[in-house]
Amino acid sequence: DVSNACKPLRVYLFWTESILEEFYDQGDEEARRGLPVTSVPQCDRRSRAWISRGQKAFIGLVAKPTLEALDAFAQANAGTVNSRGPALGAADGLAQGVGLSSTAAAGTEAGAA
Repeated sequence: DVSNACKPLRVYLFWTESILEEFYDQGDEEARRGLPVTSVPQCDRRSRAWISRGQKAFIGLVAKPTLEALDAFAQANAGTVNSRGPALGAADGLAQGVGLSSTAAAGTEAGAA
């Protein structure tokens, strides 16, 4: 969920852990069946060190650009669609999200250890 990066830290961390567990389950099932574990690190339960880099990349490369585009669309179409006021400016809140690499990821990695 792209909007996860805009949610309060405790909610963000909960959903990050949830999606990681889903990815790990996939990797575990692949290993159980004797298949190679999907080559992306999030499917290998043993490679948790990448979490902070992965979240920072997801926010910077996926969430922020998507929300900026949606924000621009809402700004450009204010009054022409069923709008309840100005665009939320969700991308603005991502400035804090990108900085989560040390704080949030540390909490995520520590909580899973």
